[in-house]
Amino acid sequence: LSYAVENPRKYGLDRNPLHGLKGFVEDNARKPFLSDADETRLLAACQDEKKKAPSYMHDLVVMALRTGARLGELLALRWNQVDLRHNTMTIVDSKNTDTRTVPLSDDVAATLKARQEVGIGFVLTTTNAKKEKIPVRQEAATQAFRRISRRLMLPGGAKRQEKPNKTGDKPEKPDFLHLHDLRHIAAERFLSSGASIIQLQDLLGHRSMVLARRYAQSRP
Repeated sequence: LSYAVENPRKYGLDRNPLHGLKGFVEDNARKPFLSDADETRLLAACQDEKKKAPSYMHDLVVMALRTGARLGELLALRWNQVDLRHNTMTIVDSKNTDTRTVPLSDDVAATLKARQEVGIGFVLTTTNAKKEKIPVRQEAATQAFRRISRRLMLPGGAKRQEKPNKTGDKPEKPDFLHLHDLRHIAAERFLSSGASIIQLQDLLGHRSMVLARRYAQSRP
């Protein structure tokens, strides 16, 4: 068909009948998904000290899946932003410095109560070589999660193309779940529970409804 429309005269046509029409753009957007079974496996792996899972990883994943907060927002969270009496936390938006109040699910509240501290220190911490508590670096958390995701073979919802080999083919390489994908999964679950686009916009801290609508459009 491509040859025919590019060489119309050979088929008795004066011109290309499809001239001026834009080609169909394939939707290659990543559509991450996490089943209940895979979530159980993921949370178990995040607590596996034998596999050197960071001590903060389980709690970080639970908070990300239940709140939809950005990674940077969760790592910057301090105890004076958490209200366990009313089960809420106040997030300072990492992109526009706005603040928003996010309700805490029962499991997030229980997770926070188990590690609760007095003061204004960071909620999620790790330790250095001197056994001192220090903030979790975003790059370190991302890399640690990537290792866990790859080990569990958790699909990320897309295929990445490697460089062409000697035959010119581009073999497909599995795309595993990213830590940022948990925000997308949380958003889709929130919509599936019956929430509106406006409610999702408030939860995620989007100033524009356009971004929130993308989650609705990417749902199966």
